[in-house]
Amino acid sequence: MQQLQQVQMLELDQEVNQGQIDSIFRVEVGDNLIEKMQVEILLRDGIVEAIRGDL
Repeated sequence: MQQLQQVQMLELDQEVNQGQIDSIFRVEVGDNLIEKMQVEILLRDGIVEAIRGDL
């Protein structure tokens, strides 16, 4: 019920943080690990719409 109330207060096309995902990714010598760990993935209805940051 609380989630339903929160969703009703959102504006159209507003981005909402859904949490973090732990995953495996490729790193090589010389890569900036801090940048690699700060990637954002934007989903719309479960479909990847954008990837922000360096993979």
